[in-house]
Formats: sequence, structure tokens, C-alpha cells
Amino acid sequence: LTYMWSFVSRPTNSNASLNTDTLFNPSFAPDLDGSYTLSLVVNDGQVNSAADTVVISSTSVNSAPTANAGSDQNVTTGNSVNLNGSNSSDADNDALSYSWSFVSKPDGSNSNASLNDTTAMSPSFTPDVDGSYLLSLTVNDGSVDSTPDNVLVTSTTPSGAARFDDFAGNGSLIGYTVNNPDSLPDVTRTNNRYRANLTSNANNITLHYNARQGRLDAKLATFPFEVIARNVGIGTQTDSQTAPPQPTASQYIFAGIQVHVPELSSRNSSHLVVGYRGGTRPTVEGKNTVNSVSTVTDEGNGSAPVGRADLRIVGNADRTLTVYWQQPNLSGGADNWQLYAGNGRLPGTAPIYGPTVYVGLITYAQDNRGIPFVGTCDSFSIVD
Repeated sequence: LTYMWSFVSRPTNSNASLNTDTLFNPSFAPDLDGSYTLSLVVNDGQVNSAADTVVISSTSVNSAPTANAGSDQNVTTGNSVNLNGSNSSDADNDALSYSWSFVSKPDGSNSNASLNDTTAMSPSFTPDVDGSYLLSLTVNDGSVDSTPDNVLVTSTTPSGAARFDDFAGNGSLIGYTVNNPDSLPDVTRTNNRYRANLTSNANNITLHYNARQGRLDAKLATFPFEVIARNVGIGTQTDSQTAPPQPTASQYIFAGIQVHVPELSSRNSSHLVVGYRGGTRPTVEGKNTVNSVSTVTDEGNGSAPVGRADLRIVGNADRTLTVYWQQPNLSGGADNWQLYAGNGRLPGTAPIYGPTVYVGLITYAQDNRGIPFVGTCDSFSIVD
């Protein structure tokens, strides 16, 4: 017999060819995925046979791609971070798609620390609190996913850096550790001010006293430090710069600054706040709480007539606190700080503070008298 092979069909754009078409066992190399149909005719020296065909189906042996999420990074809180998945690869040179996600974030980080594009090769995000952000990258070659690869981004605020927030614009807070957010869920930047909208105090959920502990929007500070909250206090829902009217029944409604030990579940804290204390007109109140036992005083009936004040707390090198206040300095001129209680000390026994503390804004009420109202603040700054 003599042999005659030929291609009946090949995948579109295939250039595959037989190494010979006259041997009984030729070969060829499929160059594209798909079906190759070949025909064989044999001859006995006198007449050709009927043609017989064979179909060979060829598929690529696909290699899984490899994800590379880039090198670990040390960054500054509040600055944008660029991730880099460009070193991901595929042995078959297939085009890759990218999928990024957060594995974990520090406590208190919120939706502000989100990726601008989870499918980009090199997305970015802005760390909103100090701590470790672990992110994962998975790539796909059109057929299979890679094994995920992780990158660790460690974000810190440099010691000695001034952190200033004027709450510009509208939206969520940026850069705060939030403790017990469910106790006061409606806290925003509204028209360039911090605005805590307190509409319900069921079971005294917002109270910062004894065993109860409301919401705290805070930043971590290292002794020695200075924190100043400008034009902080209480207001009506329609106008945060107008103090709520005093009702016929006594009310306890406040907004101001709290210093809290790093263990946010602890009941050890100090605070300086502005608001109504019982039957008084607006006053500045100071308090120390140690192991759920609170000691409180205030500056006197009507000492904060507009329902707001500038508050200042200095964390001394010996980890004690000196506190000051003044009527709101809205002009931006020289400050006129007054030592709280004439000596700058909060009442009672102060907590024993370690090298770091959380310092932030609080708004709270006792019972439901004087509700609704808003806690408000124009700016918040820390220098440590």
C-alpha cells in the first residue's frame, strides 16, 4: 500500500502541517486549540481506497497564574497608598485580570479606608487610622484563579506631627477610631462641622458615666500632647450654633473631649464637656472616671452662655492632665485660656495613664430630657 494524508479542516488561522503526507504514520503539531480533521487514502497499486477520516481535538495545557501583591509597606496615616500587582505573571502569557480585597483592618477603620478600584492592577486606598492593613490579590488568566498573595500595609502617625481636622465638606469622619458607634450612629461631617445627631437615648445608651460608655470618635496620642477642640458643644437640630432651649425639667446633655485609656472597653477616662447639667444653664463640666466610679464638677451656672466653648487638654510629660477652656474664639485672634476650676485639674482621682491614650469627641445625654439635640465642633487638633 501507498499512503496519502491531507487536512480536511483545521481551526481558523491554524498553520499546522504534516511532517510528511506519504508515510503510514505522519505527525503534526497542533498550533491552536480546536479540532483537526485529517483524511487518509491508500492505494494497492491499482485503485484508491475510499477515504477515511480521523478527528484530533487539541487543548492547551493551562498553567495557573501567579499573583504578586507587591512588597509590604510602612506609610503615614491619612496619605494615599498605591498597591502594585504588576509583577503577577502567567507561564502561558495569558492576559490577567485582578481582584483585590481587604483581609483585615485595624479596629476603628471604616469605609473611608476602601480601595478605589478592586479590579485594577495597581489600586490605591487611604488608611484612616493607625495600624495594620492586610490586603489580598488574586489574578485570573481567563480560566483559573491564582493562589492569593497578601501584602501588609502598616500605617502610623509620626510622633510630633500636628493633626488638624476642620471637618471640611460633608460625609463620614476620616481618620478616627470609633468606639461604640451603634450608641450614636448619626455622626458626620456636615457643612464643614462635626455633627453628632442625638435623637434617641434608650436605656441611656449614649451615657459616659459609671458602667455605661457611649460613642467616642478618637485619635491615638502619645504623652506629652496638646488637644484643642474649637467651638465644641451643643446645638439645636436646625441650627447647631444655637443652644437648645432649657426645658422645664432638668436635663443632662453634653458634647466635648474625652481622654481614654487605650483599652476602649475600660471605664477609665477623663473628660471636659459643654452642656446643661441638671437645672443649670450651659456650663463647662469636668469629670474623672476610674473603674466605673465618676467624680464630676462644673464651672457654674451659665458659664458657657452660648452652649459652646473652646476646650484644651494638655497631657503632661508625667502623664497627668491640665485642662483649659474659653468662650468660643470665633475671630481667630489671641486665645484667652482659663484653667478649669482655677487650677486646671479635673475633680477626684484621675486614671493612671500609660504612654498613649485615645483622645476624641463625645456627645451624650442622661435619660431623654433635652433630646433631640446635636453635638457640634468646628475643628479638632492634636500635637504630640
